Amino acid sequence: MYRKWILLVFICYLLISCSSSKEAFMPFRNMAYSGQSLLPVQKNNADWILRVWINNGTSVDRIITVSDDSLFKKQGKLLEIGFLDKKSLFSTKEKYFFKENDVSPKSGFKEFMLKIETLKLEDYTDQENFDILLDHEPFSLYVVEFKKDGKYNQFVFRTYFPLEDFSNDDKFKSLEKLLFDEFKIDFYLK
Repeated sequence: MYRKWILLVFICYLLISCSSSKEAFMPFRNMAYSGQSLLPVQKNNADWILRVWINNGTSVDRIITVSDDSLFKKQGKLLEIGFLDKKSLFSTKEKYFFKENDVSPKSGFKEFMLKIETLKLEDYTDQENFDILLDHEPFSLYVVEFKKDGKYNQFVFRTYFPLEDFSNDDKFKSLEKLLFDEFKIDFYLK
């Protein structure tokens, strides 16, 4: 009887361990280097690409990528990476989180790209002054990568989002507002 139980447990173990998820080999996945891949924007083959890494001071970081190239045409992608606290009456568990959605700007790709062009992101530099008010006050961090016709620029800025009472450098505030107006970003705070 004891041996049968050990054999049954061993068979269950084999079934469970054999059905674990594995990374799959996709031979044609990286045939073309589009803007949708998280490979470096500077080396990307897209003719026009904007990637914004957003940290709003929460456990979920967001990455918005909008690109246009001759092979894949106009594309948009929103990635969300992080963890969510799952609270119950007796415990708190962290649920690791990865979500990938195709997105398109509310005003359409062509209009959005024109709005970005008028901002002249290729001339932006890192934000120089930002006063962190208090350690417990929220603020947001943005890393922006922009490439057009082989010219690449990257810059970093911070805003006081989600607080609306404080102003910051107008050009960065308007870029933040444009992103929030054009893309539906879900916040999982309760």
